[in-house]
Amino acid sequence: MPFKPCPRNSEMKKIAHQIEKFSEYAVRATSILIFSIIVLIVGLSILSRVSLMGFSAMVVLSGNMIPEMQPGDMVVAHHTPSWQIGTRDIISVKDHEDPLHSSPHRIMASRFENGIEYFYTQDNASGTVDKQKVSQDEILGTMLFRVPRIGFIIDAVKKPEGFLLFVMIPAVYLVLSECIHIYEVLKHSQDPYYDPHVPVAA
Repeated sequence: MPFKPCPRNSEMKKIAHQIEKFSEYAVRATSILIFSIIVLIVGLSILSRVSLMGFSAMVVLSGNMIPEMQPGDMVVAHHTPSWQIGTRDIISVKDHEDPLHSSPHRIMASRFENGIEYFYTQDNASGTVDKQKVSQDEILGTMLFRVPRIGFIIDAVKKPEGFLLFVMIPAVYLVLSECIHIYEVLKHSQDPYYDPHVPVAA
């Protein structure tokens, strides 16, 4: 009498296969997400130190632009010619005391003095005009967009312990997960029934 597979066992195997396949997709999606976050953090960290192709980034350290932006926000700016800068634009201004930092200000007016254009700015929080006028050479660029709260992470990455936590450990996880996947593929490549897109049960 020929053997007939139990319908219940077949159904259970099908469910197990679907769960394994979902797990594989979840792991791959997590790896892509972690990789994207690492690239974003490293990229913004570099832009916060140097200007690349006119783009720069700064971490908002004070509350002078509340409610437009909060302390810890990351602002990405792009170099803009003075004739394109208008009233109410938010600009990134160099910090003379710390060249690695800049601060956001809102332009209220501009005026030429001795052939040089100066911009008058104000803080959102106080609503008062800043005493220090800003020249074109002091402006890194106008704001393109901001990333809320990520500035705290960017500042942390600049320290050894933060770099280890937010960059090195996730990077090691990605490398190890890919090595394990490659090992499983090579190990079972001789199996004609092996599907590399389905994880191997432990």
